[in-house]
Amino acid sequence: MEKLAFEKKILGNIEKCYAVLGTTIGGKPFLFYGGEGAGSLRAFSGSDFSHCDMVWEGGGGTMSIVPLADGCILASRGFTSMVDSAGSTVEFIRYTGEGFEHFTLCTLDYLHRFDSLLAPDGTRYIFAATLHSGKTDKEDWSNPGHVFVGEMAPVSELPAPVELQQLPGDFYMNHGFCKAEWAGREAAFTTSREGAFVWLPPEKKGGEWISMKLLDFPVSDIAVSDIDGDGEKELACLLPFHGNEFHIYRLSDGKYQEVYTYPLENDFYHAVISATIHGEKVFVGGARKLTADLFLVRWDAEKKGFTEQQLDAGPGPSNLAMLNLEDCDLLLSANRMIFEAAVYKF
Repeated sequence: MEKLAFEKKILGNIEKCYAVLGTTIGGKPFLFYGGEGAGSLRAFSGSDFSHCDMVWEGGGGTMSIVPLADGCILASRGFTSMVDSAGSTVEFIRYTGEGFEHFTLCTLDYLHRFDSLLAPDGTRYIFAATLHSGKTDKEDWSNPGHVFVGEMAPVSELPAPVELQQLPGDFYMNHGFCKAEWAGREAAFTTSREGAFVWLPPEKKGGEWISMKLLDFPVSDIAVSDIDGDGEKELACLLPFHGNEFHIYRLSDGKYQEVYTYPLENDFYHAVISATIHGEKVFVGGARKLTADLFLVRWDAEKKGFTEQQLDAGPGPSNLAMLNLEDCDLLLSANRMIFEAAVYKF
């Protein structure tokens, strides 16, 4: 299996570069990078991505950036550290043609990850997860995190405020999150000390949210994809919390079993996504310590096994995103440990 060819481009330097999103606005690609702490949120565009719009400067704490509609995205703000994250917000960001404006949709203390989910009846919800519910110091994990949902107004009516309600459950070290299809509809996946969970919005407005536990041991982050094409979703997981293991799990006899471990030594695994490169499904991962590398894992159909490819050593990525264009595929990496906003073009 030949390695995938790519080229790396550094777009700029952002303090503690943490969150990323690739999207198109008016048919043109825009690459968003946001920093934690006092970092900024910037959008790079143009034929070589040399044009930079500053969405906001300072007062960052951006943990998530997610797509919504053409010209509109959502981003979190205010999670400046694991301790100082009360008053975090979800911001509605809109492109004006000359730059970006933003408005607060809701406030949620200790907001760490979120996305929007479209229910079968067309209702759109914000699904948000808090890392904890209060800390005295960095090592204090005595207060659990939770998950919250809130119905969104149509995009044309935004920035109408969103009222969030807490769903049942206490989730300690409630760190991991991704959005993927499950049971034929959009779903949210969360990971915590209690394991990995999938959350399905109600069939109709006012109905009950459904949650299922997929793994019953501590997980830090998760990505979901049918990478081997067998009709069942595989789970790529980082564990334990901010830990040193990258595993892939496959459903067998009704239970998820470990089938792959990334072989290079890393620590503080933090980034994992499912992606498609040249039409091929892959998992992409990254860690922030030791080798601190960026890599991808592929399914080799001929050998019926997984194979890996190291893309970069030492950047220490925090989060990743993929943007598939007609002529290329772009892997966005928030290379936090070297304050680098980078894109890898395949």
